[in-house]
Formats: sequence, structure tokens, C-alpha cells
Amino acid sequence: MILSEKITWDFFNQENSSLGNFFLTSFLKMVK
Repeated sequence: MILSEKITWDFFNQENSSLGNFFLTSFLKMVK
């Protein structure tokens, strides 16, 4: 994971962990 992506996910997790986790899970599913 590149730094900018980590910062983005950290922001989502701080603002709304459930929303951030949803996007992260969806992103990982698309990668696989």
C-alpha cells in the first residue's frame, strides 16, 4: 500500500470507521 492510500484510509477510519472499512473491504475485493 502506498503512503497516500494509507493516509486516505486513516482519514476514513477517523471520520467514520464503518464507512472506511466498507470502502477498504470493497477495494480489497476488487483487487482480488
